[in-house]
Amino acid sequence: MRMFLGLLLLILLATVVHLYILNNTQKEMNLILNHEIERMAKENEMAFLHQGNRKYEIMFNGRCLATSQKVIKESGDSVPLDQLFRGTKLVFRYSELNCNTCIDKQIDILKKYAAKIGNDNIILFVSSTNSRYRIQFKKVNNIHFSIYELSSSLEKQLPNIDLPYYFIMEKDNPRINSFFIPQKELHQLTEEYFREILNKYFPKTTKQ
Repeated sequence: MRMFLGLLLLILLATVVHLYILNNTQKEMNLILNHEIERMAKENEMAFLHQGNRKYEIMFNGRCLATSQKVIKESGDSVPLDQLFRGTKLVFRYSELNCNTCIDKQIDILKKYAAKIGNDNIILFVSSTNSRYRIQFKKVNNIHFSIYELSSSLEKQLPNIDLPYYFIMEKDNPRINSFFIPQKELHQLTEEYFREILNKYFPKTTKQ
């Protein structure tokens, strides 16, 4: 009888251990499966974002800006584009309605590379509903780049696409080059963009 009870206890113990192992294995499998699903969803989201960005790159790169068009300085005076683009300039275009986190992240990156590009070679084009926005924005972020409000006619050529974007303008070339939409989820791509434009457009500044 004792042997039977001992055997029964062993069988019960083995069953409990087996169920415990199966339960943990199932939990691990569920974790792995959920992680894989999240990874694939993120990859699909990034691919969708990249596809959308590529559409804008094709749309904007090579677009010709009329250099007689004007932007509005912080003082309220107007200035034609041909006075701004007397050298190679990196333009950051955004709207005060864009994602604040996205804008702040790009301002931090611009500050990081400002010494290599040159403060005078960085221009901010903004759409805002408040005339004092640019002054406040510059003060709060402690930046030394020039900020200009777009005229209504220029805003048609450089529309707000609900995302901030960069592009390059060169002297005697009214066409947009190196258009790029930064994504906060893909910070490394933004770093690569800045390294590329430094080498291509600002090599002398970088070496100084």
